Amino acid sequence: MNRYLKADFYRIFGRVSRYITLLILFIAFGAFLFAISDGATPYGMVETLTQLVNIAVVPIFGLVEYGVVYSDDLKAKTMQIAIGTGVSRKKVIFTKWLEIVLLTALDLAVFLGIAFVVSMVRGVVFSGEPLRDVLILSGFSLVKLAGAAAITSILLFSTMNATLGMILFIAAAFGILYFLVSAIITIGPLESLHLDQYLFTSLLEAAKSRAVIGTISVPHIVGIVVYLVVFYLIACRAFKKVELEF
Repeated sequence: MNRYLKADFYRIFGRVSRYITLLILFIAFGAFLFAISDGATPYGMVETLTQLVNIAVVPIFGLVEYGVVYSDDLKAKTMQIAIGTGVSRKKVIFTKWLEIVLLTALDLAVFLGIAFVVSMVRGVVFSGEPLRDVLILSGFSLVKLAGAAAITSILLFSTMNATLGMILFIAAAFGILYFLVSAIITIGPLESLHLDQYLFTSLLEAAKSRAVIGTISVPHIVGIVVYLVVFYLIACRAFKKVELEF
């Protein structure tokens, strides 16, 4: 798996178009943050920055990385080549998921560095509790992205269609899927069961709220991990039945 991961990263990091896209996004997000942060307080900046990260930064960077991890791979059929050389399908699924998470985490780290510089220029220095809150909330945004990538892998590896996968990824990463599912399970007789509290995003929000006040909610974290594992196992099962064209 390490060789496959290294080979994929070599291909991805060699794409000039990816760097151009990321540079444009870094400039755009940095400029936007600079424009709205005039006269902000440290805690005001925490709220602004974390909302920006959760609503736009992580989902958009994740979408960019989705394209280079899956779309290009399916066109070039490098996935099939890897499987033909002995890489198991289970490892392919896990490696692709890991690539999206790691690449988006790297993009997020660069953005946060830019955000801290912009904040300093505006007279706001992150330290102590505000810095801790930014890192915690940004980390949970990344976990949300990991969940979106995991559920997307089920559709993608069962259809081998990058476009369908991208549609589901957008719906999951931007919260559209959560809104639709929660709306369905809170209608009529299902409302009294309060099933929405067991959804991945609900568990994530509960764990995040506990983390911000300095506590760890083990049940919620376990629930999040279970979701990720179940999504992975379903994707493995679906991919096993797919006949690949070499």
